Amino acid sequence: MKGYMKVAVAGFALALNMLSVSAQESTEEIVPTAYRLGVGVHVFFAAGSINSVAGEGRKVNPDIHFLPAFGATIYAPFSMKNNLGARLDVGINEVGTRIRPYEYYDSKSNFEGYFIERYRYFTIAPQLNFAGVTLGAGFNFPMSGRMWHPDRGDEDFFVDRETLKTAIDIRIGGMIKAWESPVGKLYVDVQASYWVSGLYEKDMYTNGSPVGQYGEPNVTSRTIEDNVPGSFRVGVSYLFDINFK
Repeated sequence: MKGYMKVAVAGFALALNMLSVSAQESTEEIVPTAYRLGVGVHVFFAAGSINSVAGEGRKVNPDIHFLPAFGATIYAPFSMKNNLGARLDVGINEVGTRIRPYEYYDSKSNFEGYFIERYRYFTIAPQLNFAGVTLGAGFNFPMSGRMWHPDRGDEDFFVDRETLKTAIDIRIGGMIKAWESPVGKLYVDVQASYWVSGLYEKDMYTNGSPVGQYGEPNVTSRTIEDNVPGSFRVGVSYLFDINFK
C-alpha cells in the first residue's frame, strides 16, 4: 500500500511540474527569425550552347566553353523559410555555337569543317525561385561578337556590334543549397536558356543566308535566318547573409 502511495505522489508531482513548464513556455515571447537578404557573386564554370536555327545549306554543332558567365547576385526571400523569393543576376554572359557554313567548307566533306561563333553581353536577369527551381528572363546588351577558325589564326573576325540587338532570353534552372555557415550560403546553380529574340538585327546575320554545297549563294531562297541560341550551364553562387530585424 505504501508503495502505491509513493508512486501516486511521484506521478502527481511530475504532472504539476509539466503543467508549470507548459504555462511558462506559453507566456514567453516568441522572437521571429531575422529577415535575411542574400548578396554575393555567381560564377558559371562551363556551358554548352548551339544556334537552334541553321540557315539553308548550313549546319551547326554545340559550342562547349568555360567561364561563360559571372557577376553579382541579390536574393530576396518572400518568407522567413527562404523557399520562395526573387533573384537578380547582373554581370557578363556569353553564348556561342559551332557553325558548319556549307558542305565542303575547309576542303572537307560531309560538313566536317567548322568555325566558332561567340557573343558576349552585359546581362540583367530577374528570376523567381520556387523552392529551388528558378524561372526568369535575361535582358542582354551586346558587348562584342567574334568568329574564328579553331586551327587558323588568320581567320579571326570581329562582329560589328551595330548588327547585334538587345537580346532577350527565357531561363529555367535550379539553385541548390550545398553548404551553409553563419556568414552565408553556397549554392550549386544549373540553368537552361533560350534566346527568344535572336541575336542580330533583321537580315544582318551573314551565316543565316542560304548557300549551296560550295558556299555559293542560293538564289532560289531569300530567307535569312537569325542566330537563336539555346544554352545549358553549370556553376555556383555564394550569398552573404545581411540580417534585418
